Amino acid sequence: MIRVVIVVLVLVLIWILFLSNFPKRTRIILASATVLVALLGAWFDGLGQNPKTGVIDPSELTVCGLEVAHTYRTNFDVTLCVKNTATQADVTRLRYTIIAEQCDDSGACEQLAQATRDTLFAIQANTQTSKTQNLDFKPVDASVANLTWRATIDGVKATQ
Repeated sequence: MIRVVIVVLVLVLIWILFLSNFPKRTRIILASATVLVALLGAWFDGLGQNPKTGVIDPSELTVCGLEVAHTYRTNFDVTLCVKNTATQADVTRLRYTIIAEQCDDSGACEQLAQATRDTLFAIQANTQTSKTQNLDFKPVDASVANLTWRATIDGVKATQ
């Protein structure tokens, strides 16, 4: 709606400058006021669009799936599915950590490697999406027995 108002203000500015019969001083004052109102409208329109931290808590995001496939040497294709349970905020950027662990039969796990990424991750409110990235885990051998993977969400930037 504000964008429509800005377009109307630009049309009014054109009318003031070129089609009106106002004196020069009045045209300058009206044109300056119109430009000022248009700039304030544009600033106000973009105010809620900048992603910010603290809009939603990382606990409102859940990992709904993690698939890891070995590609080449120490590279793995990691597909991370994230669900946004917040009702009024859209996620724009996500910082997450993928952890490779080797677990024994007793349930004790040893962390082999981890990779942290901060990437664009567009998730609208109450939806889920997946993203695949090729990550390098140097100390991880794909043939290791009992290799498990887990993901944690460390930070989020969102817009309302």
